[in-house]
Amino acid sequence: MFLIKTSSSITNSNQHLQGALVGLLLFMQLSGLALGGVTVVRAENFVETAFEQQWRTTDEAVAAGKVARTFFWGPQPFAHTSEVYAESPNNGQRRVQYFDKARMELSKRPTQDPNAVTNGLLTVELVSGQMQVGDNTFLQHLPANNPVAGDPVNNDLSPTYASFNYGKLAFGLPEAIPSTDRTGQAIVEALNQAGVVSSLEQPPVSVNYSRFFSETKHNVAEVFYKFFQTEPLGETRWLDVMGYPISEPFWAKDKVVLAGQPREVMIQLFQRRVLTYTPSNPAGFQVEMGNIGQHYYAWRYQIDLRGGPMPGNFRLIVPQNLSLLSSSIRKVETASRNVRLGEVPGKIYGIWSSTQGTTLIGAESGVYLASLATPGAFKKLAIDAIVKNGQVQDASWSADGRQLAVLFASRLPDQYNTIVYNKSVVQIYQIDNLVSSNTFVAYDNLTVYDAPLAQFKFSPDGKYLAFFEPSSTGIYSVRIDLLEISSRNQRQLKIGDYLNGTQLEWVAETGQLIASMESMGTDTVGKVLLINPASGASTTLLENPALLRASVSPDGNYLAAMFKVASVDNPGVMKTISFRKLSNPTVEIVPSYQQGTGGRSYFQATFAGWSRDGSYLAIRTTASGTAGIHHEDFNLVSLATGKPIQQTRINTYFINTIALNLAGPHQVLRASSEPNPVTLVTTQTLTVRNLDGSDEVTLFSSLLYTYQVNLAQVIQVPLTGS
Repeated sequence: MFLIKTSSSITNSNQHLQGALVGLLLFMQLSGLALGGVTVVRAENFVETAFEQQWRTTDEAVAAGKVARTFFWGPQPFAHTSEVYAESPNNGQRRVQYFDKARMELSKRPTQDPNAVTNGLLTVELVSGQMQVGDNTFLQHLPANNPVAGDPVNNDLSPTYASFNYGKLAFGLPEAIPSTDRTGQAIVEALNQAGVVSSLEQPPVSVNYSRFFSETKHNVAEVFYKFFQTEPLGETRWLDVMGYPISEPFWAKDKVVLAGQPREVMIQLFQRRVLTYTPSNPAGFQVEMGNIGQHYYAWRYQIDLRGGPMPGNFRLIVPQNLSLLSSSIRKVETASRNVRLGEVPGKIYGIWSSTQGTTLIGAESGVYLASLATPGAFKKLAIDAIVKNGQVQDASWSADGRQLAVLFASRLPDQYNTIVYNKSVVQIYQIDNLVSSNTFVAYDNLTVYDAPLAQFKFSPDGKYLAFFEPSSTGIYSVRIDLLEISSRNQRQLKIGDYLNGTQLEWVAETGQLIASMESMGTDTVGKVLLINPASGASTTLLENPALLRASVSPDGNYLAAMFKVASVDNPGVMKTISFRKLSNPTVEIVPSYQQGTGGRSYFQATFAGWSRDGSYLAIRTTASGTAGIHHEDFNLVSLATGKPIQQTRINTYFINTIALNLAGPHQVLRASSEPNPVTLVTTQTLTVRNLDGSDEVTLFSSLLYTYQVNLAQVIQVPLTGS
């Protein structure tokens, strides 16, 4: 492990400013418009004194306009939270804060300086895909496809971190290609996005290799090594900040798009940082620290950079009677706290939001599309005439937000004049950009079913829909329908003879489908199947009489399985959560986590969602006891240790509705409806707080029954016009 404390003795340099152009560049950096970056939301304070002290030693002079050079961290931080780290004494989590150029960490170990700030090996993680969650604990993800240099979007030919992985060009990768000592030779090698290295007949400018490091078998470019000798680094300090080189310096084979313009750029990776050399930049800014803090944050937390500035414009979306409200969850923002997006002529009963800033609204008066980026009139969608008195039963968006599958349930009176569901109709809507004025929506019916369907989900690549269809041959038979969208071909698979507790989840990386079926008594066995949607072939991953259900992590590499464990006092009420690799599902990677009953008469555990980075799983449990005393537990269990990093208990004696849910990259949403038993007036409250316990914001608190707390959700909302 290379968690080296960044030197706190680094001093500032009082260099002279270099004219109006430098002043403009400094303004761009302070505004979040630094070359090669993405606009960052500037509304974040330092959460640790040690972080602020570390920043002041290098970047305060730059931010004040006293020094003309690249930032080492950034003009200010843009996000903070607690992240899983196995050895941290704070329940296996540590405080971190993100900057454009890096991340600061504070582990506060018993034998360590309590203010020791570390600067993680973010480059190594981005290239390898191994996300570090402990001294020797890593979670496997895909290498990052973020461009190493240049704009984060519309920069499609620039080398990415994954490019270095594809070509085996970085130290520490399996079968990595080492270099030889090239000191004094000209740098003529170029790298393309596919990871292929070629030689340039004529490099953009003449640059030589300066020094070879036997520790990692790589050379450093002369322009970068000269940068290391300048203040506030110097020969004795730069290694703590940068780490050793883990790649050779490469010219980008295809020009890098910077601020919308193609540029010649040289790139080199170091353990902790990235350096770029852009010859066309003004003096003082030709060598820059890459925006690896932004890149890592977007990779780890799956931020869609098309949606607007970092760290992601996450807002709470909640219906209020006929209206849809959008509220900022950032404590420092008040001007745009609550925005009324629009309203519909009928009470809202459901909302289904895409990752591209569009939501489907189910209301008593019909179904509508709403843009979450701008207030305005909602667009009413056509429903086929076959749907009688229809209501949206479920909906699913494709990943690109261009296709919306809606499951309508017809409701008609039976012979006793009781309203019942009699048919289900699947419609797919093709949607153009809702933000524009040329919104185009078309739909087609896929098929009609004689009973309601369930578990209705698009595959990650948008090629398939998967759902359950009731069997016509036996009420306990489990059948999955796989619908190929382009051809409209439908494949039906029988996966078992019992329906209880069956769950469907898509595996993000492979586009395969996970189906878990709960064991029913002594005569059945719980199963987890992996299904190939193209062929219909299935593989049994787990099979156990005690298996209840399973859930796959967002990256698709890990599986959480829940088992029932009999106890002497309450047979069958104990629950055990076991974490495994999807590639080796029979072996536990950490000790099982066991939920006890706490002496309660009833106890039920359910999966309540994974964190966006896949490092922990939320587990919700409810229990009731004597004298009407109830409680709900909401525990976040670490994939690194199998132990809870946070445990929350809410007594629900007077609460009708209570919900705790993961929200945004690292927030928890608490929604409650609490009737006063004396006055019979209900208070409804929506609160969002950071995982580290900071920045708790109460968004709504009302004494009227106006907020439908069960429908509240925090999602990324693109900026207007994006």
